[in-house]
Amino acid sequence: MTVSAQGESIQNEVAYGIEYDWSNLDDDFDSLTGINLNEILSRTMLAATDAGLTLTVAQLSTGSSNIYVESAEDRTATTIEIDDESHSVWTRATDVTIRHAVLFDSALVTEWIDSSGSDPTGFDGYLSVDSENAVAVDVNMIEYLDDDYNLYGIDMDFSLASEVSVEYQMDAGLEGAGEEFDFALKFGTGFDLNVPEATAEWRLGEKAPFFPVVSTYEDVEIECADDAALTTSGSEADLKIECGTLEGDYSVSTGFTFDLSDIPTENFGMDAGLLDISISDEISSTGGWDTDMEDFLEADDDDDESDDHHDESDEHHHHGDGDYHHEHSGDDEST
Repeated sequence: MTVSAQGESIQNEVAYGIEYDWSNLDDDFDSLTGINLNEILSRTMLAATDAGLTLTVAQLSTGSSNIYVESAEDRTATTIEIDDESHSVWTRATDVTIRHAVLFDSALVTEWIDSSGSDPTGFDGYLSVDSENAVAVDVNMIEYLDDDYNLYGIDMDFSLASEVSVEYQMDAGLEGAGEEFDFALKFGTGFDLNVPEATAEWRLGEKAPFFPVVSTYEDVEIECADDAALTTSGSEADLKIECGTLEGDYSVSTGFTFDLSDIPTENFGMDAGLLDISISDEISSTGGWDTDMEDFLEADDDDDESDDHHDESDEHHHHGDGDYHHEHSGDDEST
């Protein structure tokens, strides 16, 4: 399967995106629910002060989430080869970029002392929780279309890098009867999932008028068949397509870490650091696939049918035997 192109003629360029700044989380939560978290924390600390207890609670969120989509049609004359037969097409490229990185920090500091007796009695403590998660996704999709917006195939490149980590740290002390006892603990865990590269290439057995049919009719049934055909009745359409083949390859890795340290084992008559633990592991895999698209869709249908939470009211949903159903209201544009 080969693709060749000559010249350049870009049309219908579209770009849009959304962004969220996580430092606005408290204000947005207040606007949506009417609950002011900072005011609740302030009142809690004042109540503790009235009770003779020193208490400081703080929390902070930073980072951002971004999704950007860019799409453009390249009307350059291009040929795509399917089953040793060349077809004249042009391409539409769509790039999806997702970037997400957030850090949540929380801390609690408290202290209470009773100095009324001959020996002071009290306690103090510190607790912090830090959570970090990051996701980066890149998707590049190329559709092969003719001047009537018939679809011949799709190429897709995909990559993913993600990481989640949480760290807890606690330090506490007790004092009374002339004795002191201190306790500390640090615990951290992390998980990552990465897909450095994944590619997929879908070639239909025959051109399919997906976009013209979906934009013209309100109720569309789409299913795989040996012979392509289109049957219409009023606002309904039954589209049979030669689903063709799907092939691709991938590489994926996943790993985790677990750390436990700073437990004062010496206070319990054990050697220092005896309970310190550090565990990590990573698994990676590479592979590929080459299958009939109809078999791929039927396998997906079987998974949907076994899902007890399948929603029959979904706008797009699968049916048995590789069927698809599409409904829309209003007039869609095929472009």
